[in-house]
Amino acid sequence: MRKVTIVGAGIAGMSAALRLLERGFHVTLLEQDDFMGGMLRACTFPDERNGDRHEHSYHMLMNWYLNLWDIIDELDLRDNWSPSFAFYFLSKGEPNHKMLNVGSPADLLRNVTSGCAPLPDMFLFMYSMIDLLATPMHQDSLLDEQSVNGFMASRKYSTDRAAQLQQKVWETVWAIPSYNASAKGYKNFLKYGNFHPTPQIWIFRKNKYDALIGPIERKLRSYGERFTFMPMAYVHGMDLDEHGRVSALRWSQMDHSPSIDPRGWHKPRVPKEPNRPPLPVDGDLILAVTPGAMTRMVDTPVFVRAPKLGDMHYLNSVPMASVELHFKKGVWLKNVPKDVCVLMDAKYQMTFLDYSQHWPHQHSTFLYVTCSDCEALMSVPPETRIGADEHSPGRVVLDLAHPTTAIEFLLQQLNETMPFDVNEVDLERTRIQTNRGEDLFANETGSEQFRPDTVTNLPNLFLAGTYVRNYADVATIEGAVTSGLMAAEAVRERSGVMPPITVKHAGYHHESVFGALKLLWAPYAYGAKLWSMANDAYGTPNGNLMNQWIGAWASLGNLIDRGRAGATGAPGARSNIPRP
Repeated sequence: MRKVTIVGAGIAGMSAALRLLERGFHVTLLEQDDFMGGMLRACTFPDERNGDRHEHSYHMLMNWYLNLWDIIDELDLRDNWSPSFAFYFLSKGEPNHKMLNVGSPADLLRNVTSGCAPLPDMFLFMYSMIDLLATPMHQDSLLDEQSVNGFMASRKYSTDRAAQLQQKVWETVWAIPSYNASAKGYKNFLKYGNFHPTPQIWIFRKNKYDALIGPIERKLRSYGERFTFMPMAYVHGMDLDEHGRVSALRWSQMDHSPSIDPRGWHKPRVPKEPNRPPLPVDGDLILAVTPGAMTRMVDTPVFVRAPKLGDMHYLNSVPMASVELHFKKGVWLKNVPKDVCVLMDAKYQMTFLDYSQHWPHQHSTFLYVTCSDCEALMSVPPETRIGADEHSPGRVVLDLAHPTTAIEFLLQQLNETMPFDVNEVDLERTRIQTNRGEDLFANETGSEQFRPDTVTNLPNLFLAGTYVRNYADVATIEGAVTSGLMAAEAVRERSGVMPPITVKHAGYHHESVFGALKLLWAPYAYGAKLWSMANDAYGTPNGNLMNQWIGAWASLGNLIDRGRAGATGAPGARSNIPRP
């Protein structure tokens, strides 16, 4: 029987395991936590009393996630998602503004006049996306060395407000800051999304375990003895034989799940049994782990055989924080949009989604808040809880007037844009989570040259994860699934087992289509830039200058009409000419 060992039970490792089990392989899946899902996790905490499953960040699916949708359809899970057509942009003391199906030509006019920014800046925001999509593929390597912000700064038509919108859209979708984000990655995401732009995104209708991870896990376990799951197994090294094959894994048995360690930013890995005998690798090996976990396994023997793996030290991963904000039973916040909301004025690049408008059987408002730029908050504890014991997590302390913890600083920012009563917060269920130690791969400028391929110089080692080169490029769920399928197909191809594993690629419009639009609309773009500059020069950055001009012309016209009417003695006109 063909055997394969997979390290990492995130969506990449689970996808690889699923396809190989279907083809008769015996799969051993190792995971450092006691649950599957990785960053798509929805797990219960050891001190949980009410059965809540806690997630790390809300996730969105796109129409072009073809490989993921295939798995969803095979397991008959489509009903677990609902379409969402808008992003809301919230500013302090201003009405909510929204953009519909960003990238859809049918919604272009509505988005330009949405009020998210003055009309000329909204037009330039849209035009800059067309400009980026018009960049020829042979220049992608140059785009990879340019950030999203750098691309905007290099365009003479660009304005600060148009660039800010691009930054907010990037951070909403990828939860990483845009000042270091690769323009190439952004271009690839836009080109796939533009091909099928409606609906804009799909949102989970229940927690991620019930909606996706649980059904996949049950499918894996349905293969019986051909599937072995080893939880709490932390792999930290590889042994090679004389042929350069991975012959064994060095690992430790954990005493708790490190991904949900309550100690927050600096999550220690405390092995229960640190000196376990090496685990033999009988067959092929797929490492579906984070870049940080991968680099820990590249020691001298591995580097000598596969020096390219050393390049992964150049890949950066970023931390993020997320807050599950529960309100007490019966408390419903008013005027909260149903779609993803971007806090335009907040620090730490924050967005949120109201889960209670999507998940059934909710008894109060439940907001999921994400923080994309949280490095500064690593100086303080994530949260403080009181009354905790082995049976209860206790209650989180919230003093938004005098914040001292990360959760307090984040909710203070949220409260300034969308006020709420802290006394109505469910202090036991409200939590903050961090992914420190399992940081997300970031498509930063210059990273493309250092990303590894699926196949390595070690004959039986294959890689999976969003940082591995794949068509999706940007770190997305689809990228993780695709990389898992690519690794599984490489293993299958080596073995000669049939049938091949299908790896789909999303469609896109050729850049020449956008090149034509770029040329056609170029005069309007520079006209919009002059309009925006005039708004700034005359102290009306909110875009009212044109309205003032129109009003001035209207007033002048009324004045001329009155003068004409007075001179001719028209009915209703005031005239000083005496009647005969």
